[in-house]
Amino acid sequence: MRKIKLINSIGTEYDLMSYNHFLHKPDGFGYKKDIEFVRIGNSFKAVEVETAQQTITGELVFDGYEEYTDFQAFITNLPITFCYKPNDKWFYKDGYIGVLEKSEIDRASNRLICDFDFYPTTMWYLPATTTQLEPTGVENAKIYPFSYDFTYFNDAGGEINVVNNGTTEASCVIGIYGPLVNPYWKLVVNNVTKLDGKLNAIIGDGSILTISSRDTDYSIIVRATGSSGGSFYLSYSDTSTERFIKIPIGTSKIVISDDTTNPITAYVKVYQEYETV
Repeated sequence: MRKIKLINSIGTEYDLMSYNHFLHKPDGFGYKKDIEFVRIGNSFKAVEVETAQQTITGELVFDGYEEYTDFQAFITNLPITFCYKPNDKWFYKDGYIGVLEKSEIDRASNRLICDFDFYPTTMWYLPATTTQLEPTGVENAKIYPFSYDFTYFNDAGGEINVVNNGTTEASCVIGIYGPLVNPYWKLVVNNVTKLDGKLNAIIGDGSILTISSRDTDYSIIVRATGSSGGSFYLSYSDTSTERFIKIPIGTSKIVISDDTTNPITAYVKVYQEYETV
């Protein structure tokens, strides 16, 4: 049975399949393309193809005004993540609720029925779950019988295989723990370096460098381990490199090093993205 829920920016979940509040007649789970054509004789050629923003619509049905008020309080913490589980996996879309109509209680059903529009800022994505690796490195790593939302590795010049089973290239977040001197990261596909990045800076012990290639969060930030804040370090990055890495469909490798011989402790979090689920 499919499931639908929302998660706000502080991590609170809201079930959209509860008896007291549920999403009725949901629509917009497919995909749409914006395609620009030019005429060539009696034929047409696509010159630009882009994924269009696909609005998720429906009717939010509340048992009464109290449930409506509770939902209003829930959506004050923006942005909102729309979560959809059609089979055995949860898929996610970040975005904003742009329409939440309100009228009187419906006499026939004795419920409050509200038009609902969700405007996504991302495609459907699936945060990758991979296996924990021992600090001895990837080649001889022990695989544990449990999984995490990201993979840690610890090796002098660490490298790890990443898998993207989505329908398009995937965003990722690379986290590298200090101490570091001029850290360097690259994407390798079939033993060929496709993208790379470098930071000309010293990252102290107890700090973490994160490089995010998510479309809504392109950033290079250094922060204290465990904190949510941090300082933007984009100005220290090497502009001769691409810096922000997208993971291609299939299997590839992230390699991380710096100007020392110290072991590298890092993680890679891959957001597998789908046009439709």
